Order: sequence, then C-alpha cells, then structure tokens
Amino acid sequence: MVSYAPPTAILPFFNPAVFETDETALTIGEANKLYFKKSGGIIYGSVSMPSLTLNGVNVENKLLEIDTVNAKLTHISYNNNVTYILNDLSINGVLKLNGLTNTGQTILDNKLKTTKISYDSGNSVTTIGDTLKASSTLIVGNLNYNASDEFYKLTAISRGATPLLTITDAVDLLGILNLPNHGNVDTILTNFDEILVNMSYLSGTNLLTINSNVKIPQNLELNTITDVEQKIIDISNTTTNLETILTGISYNTIQDLTTIDNSLNVTGNLQLNTITDVEQKIIDISNNAGGSIPSITYDALTSTTTFDGSFVIFPSDISFELGLIPNLYTYIVALNSRTSWLENTGQGLKINNNTIIEENLGSRSSQLSIRPKDDIQDAVQEIYSKNGTSILKLGDDNGTTKTFSNILKSENGNATFYGNNSGETKFMEYNSTDDKINIFKDMDLGGNILYIDNLYIQEATGTPPSGQKGSLTLIHDDAGGTSSIVFRSSRDPGVDHGYISYQDDYDGSITLDRSLLEIGCKNDSGTNTIDNIALMPSGFVGINTRTPEYMLDLSGNMRTYNTIIGKRPFFNTDGDGISIKPLTNPSINGGSIFEVRSTAFASRLFCGQALTSSGQNPFYFGYFGNNGEEADSTKYNGVLATNGSVDCTEIKVNSIPINSFTSFNFGVDYTFGSRSWGQNQILLFKNSSGTPLSGTPEKTHYSHQQQFTDLTSSEFTCNSNFFGTYEITADVIYRNDSGNTRQNPCIGISISSTDASGDIYNANAPDFSVCPYGQSPFSAQYVRMTEGRVCSLNAKRIHHFTSSITDKVSIRQFIHTGGNTPYDFSEQATSYRILMATIKFKYIGNFDNIT
Repeated sequence: MVSYAPPTAILPFFNPAVFETDETALTIGEANKLYFKKSGGIIYGSVSMPSLTLNGVNVENKLLEIDTVNAKLTHISYNNNVTYILNDLSINGVLKLNGLTNTGQTILDNKLKTTKISYDSGNSVTTIGDTLKASSTLIVGNLNYNASDEFYKLTAISRGATPLLTITDAVDLLGILNLPNHGNVDTILTNFDEILVNMSYLSGTNLLTINSNVKIPQNLELNTITDVEQKIIDISNTTTNLETILTGISYNTIQDLTTIDNSLNVTGNLQLNTITDVEQKIIDISNNAGGSIPSITYDALTSTTTFDGSFVIFPSDISFELGLIPNLYTYIVALNSRTSWLENTGQGLKINNNTIIEENLGSRSSQLSIRPKDDIQDAVQEIYSKNGTSILKLGDDNGTTKTFSNILKSENGNATFYGNNSGETKFMEYNSTDDKINIFKDMDLGGNILYIDNLYIQEATGTPPSGQKGSLTLIHDDAGGTSSIVFRSSRDPGVDHGYISYQDDYDGSITLDRSLLEIGCKNDSGTNTIDNIALMPSGFVGINTRTPEYMLDLSGNMRTYNTIIGKRPFFNTDGDGISIKPLTNPSINGGSIFEVRSTAFASRLFCGQALTSSGQNPFYFGYFGNNGEEADSTKYNGVLATNGSVDCTEIKVNSIPINSFTSFNFGVDYTFGSRSWGQNQILLFKNSSGTPLSGTPEKTHYSHQQQFTDLTSSEFTCNSNFFGTYEITADVIYRNDSGNTRQNPCIGISISSTDASGDIYNANAPDFSVCPYGQSPFSAQYVRMTEGRVCSLNAKRIHHFTSSITDKVSIRQFIHTGGNTPYDFSEQATSYRILMATIKFKYIGNFDNIT
C-alpha cells in the first residue's frame, strides 16, 4: 500500500479508489481500519460498520443499553448551559455544587440556623426559636386557628363589624365592670333588679310589657306629649273618677277611628274637621230650630239616604252632585231651557230635535229604530259606563222563561261579541292591546268574497292536521269535488296563476277515495312562458320521510318513463343498493335499459369500494341465476359491448387482472458444465447443481402477484389462486462456441399434462406435429462459425392451467449439427453458451373450453 488520503481530506463516503495498493485488492473493512489507524482521517458522511469498540467497550451494546433504558436519558435535557432534570433526582453519593464540596452535609449543618426550628426526639417536642406566623390556618392538636378567629376559639369572644362584641361563654368577673355613663354595673343592676322583675321587652314588636302596677310620682311624658296627666284631666274634664270616664273611649289605629261607647254630651261648640259649628249645620239641614230631623234617614246596608218630605235646595247652595251630574241644579236649569228637548212626533219621540226614536213602518222588519233627524247625518249610538262594564243584552220572555244573553260587552277597552247561548261563549273580540280582532267560531260567508289586506292566523295553541280540522280548513260539500288556494298573477290575472288544490278523487269519482293534492302553476302558451316550481329549503327536502338528511331524500321507489328505480328486491336487508327495472323490456336489438351519456366526451361509470375508489369491486351483468344467487359470480354471462375504446386502470377476469404477468430470468452468460445441449434436455437455471438438480432463477418479476412458482428442477407450476389461460413466452439467446462448423439449435415449451396437446417431443427429438390450438411451441435457428455465432430463439404457447401438480412447464432444448438424419434434432452440442434465457407467463383470460 503506497499512500492514503491526507488527514484533512473530506470524504462524504468511503471510496476504495482513494487508496492505492501494491499487490492484493483492499477490502472495504481493511481500508477503513487502515485509514483510521495510519492517517487519522475524518469522515464527514455516514459510516457503516459491523461493530465498534472503544477502550475495550462494545459501543453498539452500550448504546443499545442506553436506548432501551428510557429512564436514564429521557427526562434529562441541556439548553443554553443549563441541564434540566424533569423527574426526581436520587444521589447515593456526594452532590457537589459550585462552591459546595458536599451539598447534603452543608444543608444539614445549616438547617437549624436557617429555620430556628429544632426537634427533641426524647420528649417529642419541636421548638421554634422565632415568632410563628401563619398566613392561613394554624393547626394545634385538633383545632384549626385562622387569622380571623383564633382569639374566638381561645376565648369564645368575637367582635363583629357593627361593632359588636359577642361572648358565647359565661363571664365571671371578680372585679368591677364599668360601662360608659353607668359606672359600676354591679351596683346599677342590684338597684334595678326588683324594678325589672315584672317588665319584659320584645324587640320584634318594639313593645315593653309591665306585668304589675306602675306608679309614677313625677310627670309622665309620652313621645311628644310632655304632660300626660294634664291631658287625661283635660279629656275627662274632671279631676276625679278618671278610669270610669275614659273606659268608653277607644281608638283603632288601623282604621284611624275613635269610638265612644256612651253618649257624648258637648256643652260647648262641636267642631268636626273644617266645620267649625256642627250644631248650626244640623239645624240648617233639619230646617227646624228645635233640632229634630225626622224627614231624613240613612240605610248603611244599601248606602241610601231617604227624604220623607220635599227636598228643597236654596239658590245660595246649589253645588249638589247626583251620580255623574256634577251640579244637579245647573243641569236642571239647562234642561228647562230646552223647550223641544223631548217631543212626540206621532210615530215616536224626538230628542233634542236631533234624534228620532220611532216604530219602523218601512220595508225593514225591526220594531224600533233610532235614527238622526237629518237623513244624511251619520248614526251613532253609545252605550257606555264611565268606570264599569257596558253590556248590550237581547232576550225574550215567553211568560215563563226569560232569556237574556250578552250580545256586545265592552270591558277594559276590548269589545267582545257573544253568541246567543246561555253560556255567553265568545265568537269575536277586538283586542285593543294588540289591535287585533280575534274570531273564535266558524265563519260562513255564504258564497261572498272576503277581502283582507294582510291575513295573520295566530293560535294560542297550534292545531295539528286531522280529518276534521287544522289551523286553516277548506271544505267543499260536493263529493268528489276540489278545494283550492289560487295565487293569481297581477300581470295576466285571467290566465297566469299558481295553485294548491285537494281533490277527493283524482278522477272525480263520488264513491272512491283516491285523493290528490296538487301543486302547480300555469301560464299562456308560447316559447317565453315557462312556469317553474322551486323548493328552496334551508335544510333538505323529504319525500315519504319527515327527517330528510340530503337535499332530496326519497323513501320509496321512483318511476320515470315507465322505469322503476327502487330498493333491490333480493337481500335488501344486507346493505343498501338500488335496482332499475323497466315495466316493458326493450327488444334484443332495441334501446338500452340503463345509459350513461354526456354532451361531450365525459361519460363515466364507476364501480368501487367507496365513493372515490374503484378497486376490488366486480361489475357483473347478464344475470341468469335464481333469486338469492346474486352474489355468485358464475351466474353472470353478460357481454360488455362498446363501439369505442375502454379506458381503465385494469380489467380483471376471475379476480385476475388481464395481461398481468410473472417472468423468470434463468441467468446470463452461462453453460451447464459437462451437460450437453440437445436431446430433449430441460433448460436449467444458471445456478443449478447436484443430482438431482437443485436451483433457482437468477431473478423473478411480476406485475401484481407472483402467479407461478419455480421448482428446483427448473420447471414451473401455476398457483391455485391464479388458474386460468396464459400465454407462455420463452426467449433464449444461444451462442455457438468453437468446435462445430454449423449448428441448428431449437427450443420448445413443454407442459407435462394429459390434455389434448400431449408432449412436444418424440424420444429425443421434437415432435413438430404438435401444434396446440393452432400455435407451434417451437423455435429453431441456424448458426455457422464463419457467418455468425449467435442466434435468438423465441417460442410461444397458450395453455389453460387447472392443476398445480400435472401442469408443469419447462423449456426443452434440441439441436441438429448436420449429421445423421437431417431433421431428427436428436444430436448433442458440447461447445455452446447461453447468453440469456427467460420465460414469461401472461394472463389473457379464463378460456376453459378452447377448441
């Protein structure tokens, strides 16, 4: 070895060409070892080696150990001169830190210094040298002490925010308790103990109760009354017998009423509120100086005042109110001034010369009418109550039963119309709050037209549809008739319209129930008069389903042009699917049943596992089986016909792709050693050896799956999953070596079976009469030393494989060297080479009845 690459050379990968050798070739392993040992070179690319040992330690095993024990490295990371340990750190030895040679011992030595906490294990006492401060809860024994309540727990004394000091336990004071303004509380309580025995105070009612007599030697003050004694004397008007005089007087604070149980004798003037001289007023009312008023009485139950005699109001005091008349005197004077306020016209009464009440003598059938005198004046009648309810009643009296029913009632600003039954059921009401008229009964227009600008139907409780009624019900009385809603066009109202109609029977029968709900729109005839119907849901449209999940969700079959599209009739519970069935089948040479078309060249029909896949899903047609045999692929014999091309990824027959293949390469540039060429010998693999022969092809290729298996005898069999019809192609490039002047090499594809083809050889020579299915399995060439030494032999054969045992394929070799019988091809050649040999099996279908 002369030289190495310099140590500074950059080698992206090892290249033996870098090294020069003197005698023997240098292996990669030796070159690596010598290169590292002698040159100290650096490899910047990848290095692959069977093992690496550093200082006697196998690096591969050590790395494997580190890699498999995740706890060692997994939670340790290093970044920016900082090492992070994510789990607990356990150190059995000494932990050294910067400036600390033994960190653990240092912490123990300084623990008492830093915390001033020590523990005596002998008496189980922990000593705290400093003040103890707990920011939250301090636990002593089984008691928890917080910052806000530790004093209370120790003393049962707490202070509220009012402020209020609460002591929950008994207080035993050995000394004197002094309170502001009271001095010695003990002395005060002793002096008042006897006085307070029969007194109690209830804070809820703010009431002080005294259970014994009260004697007040001094003046008694009540609220703002400074001299209660004098007030009592003033009320009784005497200084003696106070209790007897005051017993018959009581005061009710709720009614603000003072009650005098006995007679009231007022010797002086009596004043009531603003009436300063009550006596004189009574005399004025009675008009009797003697004071008697026998002509006026009052009934409290009926709130009625009765005048037994005449009632005279003097002009000096005429502000007298009667009912809704604020000044009765003024009103009567005004009435007296109307000379024609009430007048008999001979047929009725004329009121105030404006309104006439009369018996109707005209064409109308009413007995009484109220009309304005002026025929062109509007008629307005009012029935009202200022603060109550106004009711208009109509009724009858047959001598025994009187029936009066509310017809119109006005209450709370709402006008309500009632029916004439005794229950007074509402049938129409005007609601002033919503400004709406509510109708509670059916309405019969009698064939007339009801014009409504905007119609709102609002129900307090919705009405589901039924055979009796709905929120809006249209009824026709003619059997077999039609009810409809029409939307009339304003542009061409005579013709253009949309409609919704319901017909009892679609053919007008009066006995059958074949109802029809129809939605449509119509227009004039013409090319520009197109009428459309659009369904524009924010969700989906359902037919025969109330829970659609797609834009059009149809639950049931559909018919278009007499073709039924519906659920498949057989095995319809095993997955989903549809069937297309015409009511009338076309003739054999007639139209199609199912077509896929486009206006250009984009027609596609997919058959796949999913919406985006078309793999591993057969497309069967031409079914001739019985019901329930649809999954049997042998029950189909349909023909796929097209007058154009079929463009697809692949076509399968019996689940095997058409034109799929398996090919074997016997080897390149080899001989059989002592074995000759010819005499029906099997063409062997390059690496065949031993007796019996044992070998494998040099290379194997296949397009999808390996359909054939190579045998050690250089023969081939078809795998059972891929039985079918194959085209077999054998290619051999033959070279005539030195020795013979001329040779005629020949190959043939042999299949050891009992089918009609038979064997391709007769003794040691080929049987050229064998021609299975009209195709020769042989290929022969001529080579001459002086004219050309190489030839290409290519043989083909078709065979239908049904067995992995009897159908064994091999390439047989024959040769004619110019001696013996001219055409027997039973000779041998000892000097030759095989430059290349292959055999390929291509699947062409399943032709089990080739003739």
